[in-house]
Amino acid sequence: MPRPRSDATANDKSHAGRLDQDSGTTLREQLEQVVSLLKTLVNRSHTARLLDRQEAAEVLGISVRKLDALEEAGQIQAIRIGRCVRYHPKVLERFVRRQSGGARP
Repeated sequence: MPRPRSDATANDKSHAGRLDQDSGTTLREQLEQVVSLLKTLVNRSHTARLLDRQEAAEVLGISVRKLDALEEAGQIQAIRIGRCVRYHPKVLERFVRRQSGGARP
């Protein structure tokens, strides 16, 4: 039986489109803002707090369903602790850098 579409799923395309149309900022500026936010998350303590699926998706500006697809495709590495799925902010930062063409190891 198909699952009903959530509002987040229905809005995937419109949400993704906001990246390059958001209040006059360029895509590069928005990517830099995401990287800055991720660095802030990492620097909050000596051990970075792992993000759950919802938090990671919000940081990237995508749906949880899209995040799951990226993880299944091997584009983002998840950490599994029992049934819990978590993401390290540095992993998300590297993903954003790769997507923006500024990949650094």
